[in-house]
Amino acid sequence: MKKATLFTILLLSTLVIGCLKNEPLPPPSITISQGENEILNFSTINSADVTVHIESGEELRKFTTKTVPMSSWSDTTILFDKFTHFADIDLSFRIWKGFKLTTNREDSIFEVTYTAYTDEDECSIKRKLRYRYIYPELDSFDIKVESAPDGKCLLDIENRAAYKYIEYTNHNYDLVYVNEMEYDGKFGTALISPNAPFLMRYFQHKYPSLGYDPAQKRATECGVIADASLDWTNFNSAMLGEDNNWVKSTRINALPVQDGVGVVDLQKSKMFKFRLNNGRYVMIRVINRVNVQFSDVSEITLRVYYQSGKAG
Repeated sequence: MKKATLFTILLLSTLVIGCLKNEPLPPPSITISQGENEILNFSTINSADVTVHIESGEELRKFTTKTVPMSSWSDTTILFDKFTHFADIDLSFRIWKGFKLTTNREDSIFEVTYTAYTDEDECSIKRKLRYRYIYPELDSFDIKVESAPDGKCLLDIENRAAYKYIEYTNHNYDLVYVNEMEYDGKFGTALISPNAPFLMRYFQHKYPSLGYDPAQKRATECGVIADASLDWTNFNSAMLGEDNNWVKSTRINALPVQDGVGVVDLQKSKMFKFRLNNGRYVMIRVINRVNVQFSDVSEITLRVYYQSGKAG
């Protein structure tokens, strides 16, 4: 009886072992939080977040991602420890600010291939991402600036205010309105960066009792929209927020470079653009001009468009 029982156990064990040896181990498989036909958006501000789940009957050896075309992020390579059969991986895709895309700037499509490897097999799936920059929301306000010695000529965009020159030591401001009509090389109406050394000479003549010190004042980049065929009917948040659509000033008209930067000849048709000390973009439209031929009584009404909301 004992011999028969032992024989039966050995027989069953042999059959079970034989079945196990002949049964192939499940190959690696990948599931992902992003749907097969879903396209996730990303930008310099917002990321496309993906969760990857891998499982395999065989031991997992490696996981990789490959992005086409190449982007600012580095593709992922993960080497697994021994006896790893399951893995959950969190990935986040966001483009670096200033990275130059090899395709069109907006709505560029990137294809990411996710691959899991074992010693004997591999599994890949592909998903698409879209670079889509959502520009900050626009806001605007109208404000009057003046060239009179006691007029409001210091423009504070964040606070939607203009201050008199005698208040220049008490406030932060982003642009200075001037009307230079007194000397050879005069250029008329202008908006000047507050840190421009030219302002020392300008205000010395206009207000001799209070000298201007540009040190530690805000530095504002000044320029105009590059495409002369565009006008204000084309204005939108993309025009305001685009990095590469404007020509930055390198001087104030024909003055030496060391005098600072600004834009001159403030006409209604011109599309002036500025980058503030905090990195935000501003565009300014001239709405009305009064007495611009006179250096001490001119008034200009400006409509200031600025980025108020968070970019995406």
